[in-house]
Amino acid sequence: MKAKKTKNLLITSLLTLMMIFMGTAAQSGPLHTDTSFAETEYTIFVYSGKEGYFGSPGNTVKKLTGKKYGQKVTVSLGDLGLVVKHPEEYYVRGMKIAGHDNDELSSMQLMSYSFDIEEDTSFSIAYGIKGGMVKYRVKYQDRKGNTLHETEEFYGMPGDRPVVAFKLIDGYIPDDYNLVRELKEDESKNVFVFKYHKDKADSSGGGDDGDDSDNDGNGGNGGINTADNDNIPVNNIRDLDDNDTPLTINDEEKPGADASSGLASGIIYGIIGLGLLIALLLLWLLLRRKKKEDES
Repeated sequence: MKAKKTKNLLITSLLTLMMIFMGTAAQSGPLHTDTSFAETEYTIFVYSGKEGYFGSPGNTVKKLTGKKYGQKVTVSLGDLGLVVKHPEEYYVRGMKIAGHDNDELSSMQLMSYSFDIEEDTSFSIAYGIKGGMVKYRVKYQDRKGNTLHETEEFYGMPGDRPVVAFKLIDGYIPDDYNLVRELKEDESKNVFVFKYHKDKADSSGGGDDGDDSDNDGNGGNGGINTADNDNIPVNNIRDLDDNDTPLTINDEEKPGADASSGLASGIIYGIIGLGLLIALLLLWLLLRRKKKEDES
């Protein structure tokens, strides 16, 4: 009688474990073990619009190919060879990125933009009518205020919100990817300052900027470039008009997050599977013992 009661208990436990396993599988979905996205090459498309072209008349699309998932890229208008057809009438307000028609990024003009490659990405050039333009400057300094790269000057209209991206500087790591602020008629207020700290892993030398950070990274140069530094803030735009508050633009779930979720699901499946195996083993031992008792 005792053996029969134990047998029924084990069978009930086994059925319960099977139901839990099936329910967990239904909620978790399939395991995300596909890493093909990491091997795929992506392309950046930039469309000039009807008021401009790239290099020669009729060339309205610029393609930047061979980009890898997770690659850090900066797209800069100054390096695309854009020609405005009627420069006496129009000026370039910046680039617009596809898929951001109704969020904060849509109100900004991307003069240069740094981001991580996740998929094919498209930009379109936006133009404005000239009149009453103001100058703005972009500076690149260490945390002591020493100049690391020559100051750059650009022009826009008061009320514009241009976005500018950092430049890779050997031996230094930028504190921000991108900066934005609204242009004012008072040009003294139209200053963007990128701050950098020393890359302690860099062996090229250089003076001390007074930074005690342990961040590491690698530098380089170029308007359309790639950085191998994981410590640069990912896909952020720091709004200089809003108490230096970073704006989170890209919060969409990434394939990498799917892979992590798949790993967690795999661990859960493994634990449940182990429980099922133990239950089956106990049931087999019980049945074997009962068979010997019956034979005796």
